[in-house]
Amino acid sequence: MTDEPGGKRLLFIGTTGTENPSKAVMPFVLAVGAGRSRRGLEPRIALLGDAVVLLKEAVTESLVPLGYPPLRDLWSQVVQRGVPVYV
Repeated sequence: MTDEPGGKRLLFIGTTGTENPSKAVMPFVLAVGAGRSRRGLEPRIALLGDAVVLLKEAVTESLVPLGYPPLRDLWSQVVQRGVPVYV
């Protein structure tokens, strides 16, 4: 990630915790997709309120949404791509 002027920064905000796994992983799904883009996008994730619990290791390892990859797989891609996560 660079802080050069003209970069296309995207902030994906999550506010949902474990009560709705498919909605909870959405910021991660979108950030990974944006990071794969060749359009110079710089995704970031902000977790607020109930979503903060997603950073607990036990939750990260066990959360499996319907129709999306498990949070542990998405988290590893976010880390691998250097996507900043704000809490």
